[in-house]
Parts: sequence; C-alpha cells; structure tokens
Amino acid sequence: MLLLIVSMFSCNVVSTSEVDESISSPSSIKFLAFGDWGRMGSQEQISNAEHMGSFADQNPLDFILSTGDNFYDNGVASTEDPHWTASFEDVYHHTSLMVPWYVVLGNHDYRGNVDAQIAYKSPNNDRWDLPARHYVKVFNKDSLKVALIILDTSPTETEYYSENKYKAVWDQDSSAQKLWFRSVMDTLTANYIFVAGHHPLYSGGKRLEETYSQLHHWEPLFRKYPVTAYLCGHEHDLQIHEADLGHQSPFLHIITGAGSEVRPTGTIPEESYAGSNVSTKFALSQNGFTVVECGVHSGKITLHSKGKKVYHRAISPL
Repeated sequence: MLLLIVSMFSCNVVSTSEVDESISSPSSIKFLAFGDWGRMGSQEQISNAEHMGSFADQNPLDFILSTGDNFYDNGVASTEDPHWTASFEDVYHHTSLMVPWYVVLGNHDYRGNVDAQIAYKSPNNDRWDLPARHYVKVFNKDSLKVALIILDTSPTETEYYSENKYKAVWDQDSSAQKLWFRSVMDTLTANYIFVAGHHPLYSGGKRLEETYSQLHHWEPLFRKYPVTAYLCGHEHDLQIHEADLGHQSPFLHIITGAGSEVRPTGTIPEESYAGSNVSTKFALSQNGFTVVECGVHSGKITLHSKGKKVYHRAISPL
C-alpha cells in the first residue's frame, strides 16, 4: 500500500550538550538526514547522492546525519577497507557535501569493525564524525541552539543476542546507554532536540513486526522527555509517523532509510501499536532524503525524492 500525504503541523521542541560551531547559514541551522546507503556505488546509491549534491549546491548544509547501515553487507574491515572509497568518498563527492557527517551505527555496521568506523579520518575535509557509539552534538548560532543526540540501537534489538553475525553487540550495555540518555536529557536546554538511531519504533513497512524491541526500550523514555523528532533508518523507504506519548505535541517519528535499496512500504494498521495512537502521515517507496531547517522562531522538515519535494511540515522551537 502506498500513501502519499502532504501535511503541515507545528510541534514543540527541546535540546543540548557538546558544542559544534560549524554553522554556515546566517539565519538558521540546516541538515540533511538519510541512511542505509553504502552499496559500493550502486546505481540507486549514486542517483540519490547526485540529488543530494544538487540540493546542497543550492541550499548549503551545516551538516549531514547518516541514520546507519553505512556499509553493506558486513560493515568495514578496517580504516583501509575499499568501502570507504567506493561507497563513501567517491559517491558523495560534491563540494557541497564536504560538511561534517554525524554518523549512527546500523546493524550491518555491527557485522564489521565498528572501531574502524570510529577511527576513520576522511581525506575530504575530515568530514566523517563518529566519536563514539552514542554521543551528543550541540550547534549554536547566535540565540539558536540545536542538539543532536545519537543512539546506538543495535544493542536494544533483542533478536541480535541469538545471532552470531551480531556477536559484536553482545558486550554492549544497553542499560548504561539508557541511563546516559536520561542524564543528557535531564540537563538539556536548547531550542530543538533531534534524537537519531538506526532502528524505528514504529513502521508501516517490512519490519513492522520487528519494531517492538525498540518500542519497549525507548518509547518510555520518549514519553518522559519530549523531543522535536526521532530520525532513523533500517526500513529502506521514507515514512513519517505521529504518536501520542502524552506531551503537548505528538511525537514525530521520521524514517529516512532510502539511501540506496528501496522496499515496499505503507500505512501502519490501527491495531499495531496499542496505547501509542500511532498514525502514518506519509510513506513512500522511493530513494530520497530528509532536510531539516531550524530557525529561531520556526523550522521545517522536507522530504525529497528524485529531485522533488514530496512532503513538508512546519516545526516550532520550545
């Protein structure tokens, strides 16, 4: 089933921590988010990268967010792995994409050498930025403050603890990560907060039945702490959902995992997430990416596919 809805909605926000001063826009902070991309320069990957570059040429970005599964099928073996050139440097070659890339780890990244992804230094403006498995970045521009909290969601995927290909997940402490998230949010002050992980909490796509582990681990925390939006991948499509988690505004849940391979998607059946009142606002099975722009007084989220805007909504600061 394919749903294509254009929606406008104002939501409240929050934000915070470690500071990055790489803000290029004079009046706003703008970033592009996408995931599930590293396929050695496949046709779909290159096409989407060209659209990204064309957009950024006309709309300068402050940074790029990768929502994980950076290298298929088995991550990278080392900092010298051919994937770095064939899947990353040579594909995202536009000058306008030589901004910081803040990176989430996906499940396919865990099949390889995660430490190599943390250690990698890009020869192109040192743009690859993965300082740890989970971390915080804060961006300040005059009176505007935007926070980006990166989660490591593979350790909160229950099924991985019975699969040898995810053995690297087994020694990660998901309880400690959730305590870390609480400590960050308890001291967080900013105009906008975006949280990013690889796995969705809700989906109308292939992995609908596989979302419940993430729901169990993270939804209680999103009920406690309001955020501007949660951005993720794992599903190879574009989806926008809203959930009622008891805050003044709905919880905005963005799947932006259409960086190369795409899969069928659709709306979430009403009975799938009892108690969360989740509704699908948009779903599209095409390559694409998400653009987020934050201003002091207002912001916006726009989804792009094949060189066209396919969805737009307003967001508001706290």
